[in-house]
Amino acid sequence: LTGKRGLKITVNPAALETEDGKPVDGDIKVEMIELTTSEDLFKSNAATMSNGRLLSSGGSYFIGMECNGQKLRLKNNQSIKMELPKMKDEEMELFYGDKDEQGNINWNKADEPLAFNNSADNIARTAVYSPPYPDNEQRKRFKSRFKLYKTLTDKVYYQKNLMTIGEMAHVLHSNGVDKNIDTLQRPLYEFYYGLAYNPKFKYDTVKRYRIVSCKDIEADIDSMAKEKKITGEREEANRKYTEEWWKTNDDGTLEGKMQRYYAPSSVTKLGWINCDRFYQYPQNIEIPVEIPYTFNNPDIQYFLIYKSINGLMSGKLLKNEKQQYVLYNLPKGEKVTMVAFTKQDGKIYNYKEEFVIKANQTIRPDFKIISAEDMKAMFGSNLTM
Repeated sequence: LTGKRGLKITVNPAALETEDGKPVDGDIKVEMIELTTSEDLFKSNAATMSNGRLLSSGGSYFIGMECNGQKLRLKNNQSIKMELPKMKDEEMELFYGDKDEQGNINWNKADEPLAFNNSADNIARTAVYSPPYPDNEQRKRFKSRFKLYKTLTDKVYYQKNLMTIGEMAHVLHSNGVDKNIDTLQRPLYEFYYGLAYNPKFKYDTVKRYRIVSCKDIEADIDSMAKEKKITGEREEANRKYTEEWWKTNDDGTLEGKMQRYYAPSSVTKLGWINCDRFYQYPQNIEIPVEIPYTFNNPDIQYFLIYKSINGLMSGKLLKNEKQQYVLYNLPKGEKVTMVAFTKQDGKIYNYKEEFVIKANQTIRPDFKIISAEDMKAMFGSNLTM
């Protein structure tokens, strides 16, 4: 099986059993979760911590299997093959995740090493972006059945006399001929092909004049309405295609590049696994957090979302010996977004702020009431309240 973000697993039913030790005797349902950004980790509350040490993630994954509604596990001394996409150039290690009763994950290093696989079999391209109606197909040069003039004073010969197109239209009307000056305004790129791809000219138009009959004008109006309808349908088809394409290929580290893999690893337990490395710099900064006096001894759940690495710290805000709330064991110089929640009088309060971790600073969170709808929008189906 291959996930949308590139994770590959090979399932051998003979290596599986139910959690009460019974054999697998039916179809296997596989659940796969792929977390490849700090934002993914935050929404799933998948902190990248190993016994208090920060990890830099190269992808966190959950693999669960069921048969006939019963959860499955690997038998003793059995494993499944898993190929992890290489999303970072640094050396990575394999970790298994254990969740506590509060849903917090602690990662423990596995015995199996991760080695990069350079073989051609483990190199694959991401999906090529190929909308049903290419841009150049919708932006063809404009072709008119009638001669176009740049200005109303353009000169023409009519009945051997030199005159402006306005004067010619007047002569035609005088002779009972159904001809009118029609003003045509079209996008600039339709006259100067190639400008379609320059945003500077996206909305610029060109004005031209032509001499046509009322019947011709009506026919052109119908033709343009039909053209507009077709263009609209094609743009909508492209929009839907693009939306679906980005759902599958929304990882900027993989888009348009070669997707590389670590050599297949023998994973010995289902559940949460992580391709990680330990954060390599000291974590010795403590930051006091001053809670508004209106909150009486609150329980505060916090998240620190790291910007330069795929990393997440989370937990409950703790007090030191001075009864001050403190964020412990932070790495100096890292830019983070702190998100925190607390509950009081049946209402949920939220705080969010970006800052750079440094010594001798104090965080003073300004909590605001947040609705259940806003919480759902933030965490989606991962929300538990």
